[in-house]
Amino acid sequence: MNLFKPAVLLGLMVALGAPCPAGTDMDTALARYREIVLAEPHCDEIQTLPIDVAQLLADLSPAGTWADLDYGFNHPADWPPATHLHRTRSIAHAFASPGHPLHGDPAALDGARRAFRHWLEEDYRCVNWWWNKIGAPGLARDVLVLLGSDAAEGQREAAIAVIARHHTGSSGANLVWGAELGFHHACLTGDVEKADAAVARILGEITTDRREGIKPDNSFYQHGERMHAFGYGRSFLDCAVNLAWQSRGTRWEMPLAKREILSAFILDGLQWMCRGTYTPPGTIDREISRIKAMGKADLRRLLPRWAEVDPVRRAETEAFLAHQRGASERPFGFRHFPFGELATYHRPAGSIFVKTLSARTKGTESTNRENLKGRPYLHHGDHYIVGDGQEYRGLAPVWNWSRLPGLTMAGEGSTLAQRPFAGGVGDGRSGMLTMEYRRTREGDETALAVRKSWFFHGDLMVCLLGGWSVPEGQTASTSLEQCRLRGAVEVPAAADKSWTLHNGVGYSALGGASLDVSWDEAAGSWSSINERYHDEKDSVREPVLNIALPGEAEGFAVLLGADAEELAALHAAPPWAVLRNDSTVQAIRFEGGPTMATFAGPAGAGGVEVSAPCVAFWDSDQLLVADPTHRGGEVTATWRGATTELQLPDDGSAARIAPPAPDTPTPTVRGACNSNR
Repeated sequence: MNLFKPAVLLGLMVALGAPCPAGTDMDTALARYREIVLAEPHCDEIQTLPIDVAQLLADLSPAGTWADLDYGFNHPADWPPATHLHRTRSIAHAFASPGHPLHGDPAALDGARRAFRHWLEEDYRCVNWWWNKIGAPGLARDVLVLLGSDAAEGQREAAIAVIARHHTGSSGANLVWGAELGFHHACLTGDVEKADAAVARILGEITTDRREGIKPDNSFYQHGERMHAFGYGRSFLDCAVNLAWQSRGTRWEMPLAKREILSAFILDGLQWMCRGTYTPPGTIDREISRIKAMGKADLRRLLPRWAEVDPVRRAETEAFLAHQRGASERPFGFRHFPFGELATYHRPAGSIFVKTLSARTKGTESTNRENLKGRPYLHHGDHYIVGDGQEYRGLAPVWNWSRLPGLTMAGEGSTLAQRPFAGGVGDGRSGMLTMEYRRTREGDETALAVRKSWFFHGDLMVCLLGGWSVPEGQTASTSLEQCRLRGAVEVPAAADKSWTLHNGVGYSALGGASLDVSWDEAAGSWSSINERYHDEKDSVREPVLNIALPGEAEGFAVLLGADAEELAALHAAPPWAVLRNDSTVQAIRFEGGPTMATFAGPAGAGGVEVSAPCVAFWDSDQLLVADPTHRGGEVTATWRGATTELQLPDDGSAARIAPPAPDTPTPTVRGACNSNR
């Protein structure tokens, strides 16, 4: 079979409406996959410097090895034989890429062959199954696809044998990785039945009803109920989109229903979890400890392919792409992801991301000796305020992890007691998020407990802290910021430090409290948070701003796009009223805007009374009620003189009540459930 046969015959047959031979479809898929590989010049997450292929060739020994690689070092993440394959791929890519200085260069071809031969003859195996079943077979496939008929004698057969070891079990991204390799193995060997089966496995995983994978709210789980939208979810998306693009017009063309799911994941999920090409720690979990992780929201190569695959939402995909390219604004507003337990709020002046954790989901992981300092701090109500994406990029090595922005602490050595009460509600423009926050020490001793609720409207985020319980002798403190220092820090002329301004973001303490504001150069190393960088022990130094709210304070506000005059005016006369802030109710009404509340039990605030724990959002148009415990069930809500019995969904989405018509009786009625994601 000709590996890279032109698809002229295929195009003619599709145009004529004739069935396409399987062999032609396989050639088409492989040729298109080669286009994808050529468009992705580098994929090694360990390598931190630009690849100098000429230097790689100069350093390559006659035996096809590199002296700086310890081939006997068997680390689950930083595995030198994998680096060898990455380098081999880079050389093969340069040789195969039109326009590259080494394109068609015999020395580059000889180097790629020598390096590939060494790896295939040694047949390296890693202690981490992923490299043996997914990582190494995928790299061997790419090298073979790039070299094509220029591979040395015997290398095609040897590489196909490595690809044949691909993973066949699991779920989510791991399943799709393995099945994509199975599809390419089938195309390389002419096995139509195996290709059909591989595609069927991938299509079967493009659903929202599995324990792992895309969830109904367009977040993503991997390794159980753990949010991994731009981590494993991004890898899942890469494979699925690339397969869909390769199989256009073939027997494996992706069905409309599957394209709808992927478009929703991209446009209603991932698009709301990033600003530009930046994504916060809450979407990537342990990968925050990788050097390039915060750039995993960069979909600029992937989106053009998806725009070709799904014409139904092409205009939205192209608008998302234009935003990532810096050519247009993004959609603005509020989104709450009840399965992902993430709230995102986008405004012209910036975006705010808040990640919570409940008893329904798993905390951050430290697999493969990564994320060594993230536990037990990530996803505990930490928030990230983003304008241009440089606020936190590259700061992970120098962070004080127990003071991540948004964390409330009292003393050291505590962990979060994951409680069921964590959720949110909103109308797409404004919204709220809440979390029962309790930290414990060994023996379930309470380190602190507080109700935390975040309210988003206009350019504001207001966070209420209520119902405090702090052991005697302990002092609580809430971190508001730990970002890169960029320019001047402004504070009031008075000595109270009730507000501060930095880089267009204003921070204001509620209830007469003062802020602790400091900045200094912080130092750390990538190896201290991720052992895959064990050779990179040089200190990273960054100027870091720290803002904290000491004591059992009422809360704080964040103003986007602020200047000193505006911030001082807001602090003096807040455009909101706190209706109640205690262990049972936290409620706020925005001037000229909505009212929002979290109810820990039967209670009332702002003209709404409820019979059971819930979160509520109301304005002149509607009352939205959701169950943050995801148990569902009945709740009675009284609003504007009408009492309604609601059946709340058990997925954290909202039920809606329309306002009663004027001059009509106000009997008890049953409310309909409407998803508000």
